[in-house]
Amino acid sequence: MANDGNRKIAWNKSYSQNVLPSIKWDEAKVIVALESDFLGKEGNTVENRMLYAEGRNVAETKELSKVYSVEAGMTLTGMN
Repeated sequence: MANDGNRKIAWNKSYSQNVLPSIKWDEAKVIVALESDFLGKEGNTVENRMLYAEGRNVAETKELSKVYSVEAGMTLTGMN
């Protein structure tokens, strides 16, 4: 599992909170992942995958979310 130490420090300095936010991937219309593997290694991957899949369910969603991934190496997020 990835270490969220640097992310928590940055979040605390920016917002004076020690708890990282829970992102609503299922409600996002556009997702930009800059060197971020939120489906593979970063954060709560089980929750991230579940919510991401809900937002891209072809049977129940009229409009699929768009994902733009910029990365140096191949990741699970970039392959989706």
